Amino acid sequence: MQSVLPLPFVTEHMALGGQVGSAVFPVWIARHAGRLGLRMRFLGQTAALVEVVVTGPPDLLDALALACSLGPQEVWVDQVDRRRANDPLIAEYTSPPA
Repeated sequence: MQSVLPLPFVTEHMALGGQVGSAVFPVWIARHAGRLGLRMRFLGQTAALVEVVVTGPPDLLDALALACSLGPQEVWVDQVDRRRANDPLIAEYTSPPA
């Protein structure tokens, strides 16, 4: 019988730029991250930038980035910057959810 290898989990910092100041956007992102089974931490929001840290399988992080680029009606996302997060201060987000 073949054993199934667990999916690799990565942690990324996502910066979403554009007209993203709507108060509903962080809630929208968190809901979509939850639906994908990702762990997310909201870092901050201005009228032009929303920053989050997200952990999960790379393909699902891609799906979240795509969803965020399309966003809800209240926002216009011009740019999605992603980078691997290796900051020890966010070490709790580098392991898969229990």
